[in-house]
Amino acid sequence: MKGEQLLSDRTIDSPPQDRGSVDCLAGEVCLRARATWPARAPPAAPRNSSAAKRLALSADKSNILDVSNPERAAQVFSEILKGLRVDASSGQPKLYKPAMVTCVLEGIRNHELTENKFLFDWIAPRFIKQMAALGEKISEREAAMPFFHLTNDLFWMLSYRDRAK
Repeated sequence: MKGEQLLSDRTIDSPPQDRGSVDCLAGEVCLRARATWPARAPPAAPRNSSAAKRLALSADKSNILDVSNPERAAQVFSEILKGLRVDASSGQPKLYKPAMVTCVLEGIRNHELTENKFLFDWIAPRFIKQMAALGEKISEREAAMPFFHLTNDLFWMLSYRDRAK
């Protein structure tokens, strides 16, 4: 499985002038909310507003929230992490999704992820190492599961690309 992830602050102009104002394009991977990210140039302010707003879905996916305030963004991100659905069919919750998110956050913190995307080939070995530290031996096959299933949680979106083309 070859996938690419796009991490985004999803800056959206209010009101949207066009679909080009969304930092996250369909078919790519986007985080719904995030507390910090390497600095980059701020987006242009919308014509009828003093500043662009940063928006995110609530943890229950029922509301769109203004997360322009970094403290509010961190709070919403924390709520999203706490609300992640994990597989508990074996009686014990599997930590695949939280471990995968941890790998991304460590990559951001360590400045390994400096762009708004990452490849499965980047995260798979880190995830396998993280799971080994938690006492579980896994392969890339198991690493592919949270990589994909975090899409169903609307945590990010996947972009499949055939590198041979």
